[in-house]
Amino acid sequence: MASGEHRSADVSEAEILRALAEAPGDRDARSVYADWLEERGRAAEAGHVRAMTRSPAPCLTCRHFEWSWLGPDRCDAFRAGIPPEIARALVLHDVPHDGDGGLVFSPATDTGAGAERRHDAWGRLPLRRTSRAADRLGAAVSYLESGMAIGPLLGAVADDVRAAWPSAGDAIAVFVVALRVGATEHALWALERTAARLELERCDALDDKGWLGAASLIADVRRRVLRGQLRGVAGLLGAKQRSDYVEARLHRMVLHALQLDWPEGPTREQLSRWAREPDLGWGEQPSFLEEAGPARGGVAPT
Repeated sequence: MASGEHRSADVSEAEILRALAEAPGDRDARSVYADWLEERGRAAEAGHVRAMTRSPAPCLTCRHFEWSWLGPDRCDAFRAGIPPEIARALVLHDVPHDGDGGLVFSPATDTGAGAERRHDAWGRLPLRRTSRAADRLGAAVSYLESGMAIGPLLGAVADDVRAAWPSAGDAIAVFVVALRVGATEHALWALERTAARLELERCDALDDKGWLGAASLIADVRRRVLRGQLRGVAGLLGAKQRSDYVEARLHRMVLHALQLDWPEGPTREQLSRWAREPDLGWGEQPSFLEEAGPARGGVAPT
């Protein structure tokens, strides 16, 4: 759809929607559609289209999104889990997608109630602190960062990193791998998505301002990564938060975003170059949190 084409009275909304369906990831086409809507006095709809186009995580602003779920993101349209291409906003779900049952993006009037449900679900979840060695990927990354991974040992460790990637539970280890092998765009995208979730979940209001510190931390990490100041970034991300509850949620967000954007993980060739500069500033080997099992009373959020 050429620029300015929307100004023609001959272009119907049905034609525009067909064009969007043929290019579900084309954000420029949606900007044209937003202009078309605005020129016809449909400013609110135009605003919704622009908001979805600009958001790093438009699903979070959809009224079909299920905020109370603690596992993979899901919604009324995709009960088994939102397809990665939609969750990553590579495909904008304002046009039908296979398996959505006819439900497409519809902006929520208020995400507050959903955020409170998610908050309550996390508040009932017992958490425990474990050592980094309990996570296969975390243990492998610690070994690589120690500077000992040289010669024939490197291949075995690299293979272990690859094998552990899909099921890793250590957000900091996943983040370190992204930075170490030069996948900076994935790391930055994860920080953007995490920042969006922090804002939309209104956690600063729900958690006695505990999330304000987490939001500031994410902003600081993003600034350092953009400047190429990678030393110490992993330790910064792993710094103790106001509470185990806040820390666990923050790590879950970063981990989910990185694995969503980079499901295949690093290549063996990328990992084999790791030994040249083994110290990325891992810091004090910060611990991480995980779920302790079915909720039984839980840990009170702070």
